[in-house]
Amino acid sequence: MSDAPRLGVYDHICDFPPTLSGRLRQWIFDSRVFRKLLLDTIDERVSRSAEDSHFRQYMMFRDLWVNQSCKAWLTEVISKYDLPESMGGGCVDGIKINDRMVSWPYLGTYARISNFCDVRDFSEFKTILVIGGGFGYEVHTLLSFFPSITKCITVDIPPYLYVQTQYLKAIYGESVVDYADVAARPGIISMSSADKREILAIAPWQLDRIDASVDLLWNSCSFVEMTVPQVKNYASVAERLLRTSAQPTVCIVSYDTEMKTRQEDVLSAFPAFRFTKVDVTRRVMPEECYRECQYLGSMS
Repeated sequence: MSDAPRLGVYDHICDFPPTLSGRLRQWIFDSRVFRKLLLDTIDERVSRSAEDSHFRQYMMFRDLWVNQSCKAWLTEVISKYDLPESMGGGCVDGIKINDRMVSWPYLGTYARISNFCDVRDFSEFKTILVIGGGFGYEVHTLLSFFPSITKCITVDIPPYLYVQTQYLKAIYGESVVDYADVAARPGIISMSSADKREILAIAPWQLDRIDASVDLLWNSCSFVEMTVPQVKNYASVAERLLRTSAQPTVCIVSYDTEMKTRQEDVLSAFPAFRFTKVDVTRRVMPEECYRECQYLGSMS
C-alpha cells in the first residue's frame, strides 16, 4: 500500500529529455487563453478523479485491517463502556466493525482511553480538563465512558473552539457554557457545586480565570504542535488546577515531529509530575505505521 500518484494533463505535455516538438507543445499550451479555456478544467477533473481513487483505495485497505486487528479489543470496550453515537453531524469517515458504524476519530479515542485505563481507573474522576479537544469527540467519549465525570473544561483555539462548542451543544444542550457566556462573567470563573453536568468550552486566554479542582488533564497530540513556552504556560495553569485534587492525573498522547518541541520538552513542562510510558496494546494502525506514544503522569 503506497501513495497513488497525482495525475494531471500538464505532466504529459513536455517530453523528457526535451525535444523540439515537446517545446512547441509547451509554448502552445502555456498560452493563457488555451489554459483557461481548456486545460485547467481538464486538469482539475483528472486530478480529482485520481485523488478520489486514492482515497477509496486507502479506505478499503484501512477498513479491512481494522476489522481484522481491532475487533477483539473493541468487543472488550463495548462490554465495559457505553459507546456514544459517533456518526452524527453527517460523518462520512466511518468504519463498520462488530456490526456497527464507528467514526474513525472516535475509534482512535476508544483505543487511547482503554490503554490508559489499564493503569489508571478513570471512573474515580469527577472533573476533567481537555486541552485541544478538536471537534469534541474526546470530550463526548470521556463523558460517555465515565458517568462519574460531571464537570469538564475544554480549551481550544478558534475556529476549532466554535466547531467543538456547537457539536457539544448539539449533544448536551444547555449544559455547555460557551466562550461568550464566560466572557460575559467578570472575574474568576468557577464550576457549580451541584452534582449536574457542566461543560465550559473556553479559549486559551480564559483558562487563567478558571478556579476549579481538576482530577484529570487530557491532551491528545497537540502539545508537540505548540512552542515550548506555550506548553509551559498551559502546564503551569493545569498544575494549579490539579494540585487540589486527591488524585491528580495527566494523560498525554504524543508523537515525534519535525517541529522544535519534542516529547521530552512536553513532559518536562510538568515538573510536579512523574511520567510513565503506557503500553499501547490497542491501536488503530499497523505497528509499522503507528507513531503515537502515551504517557501517564502522577503528581510526585
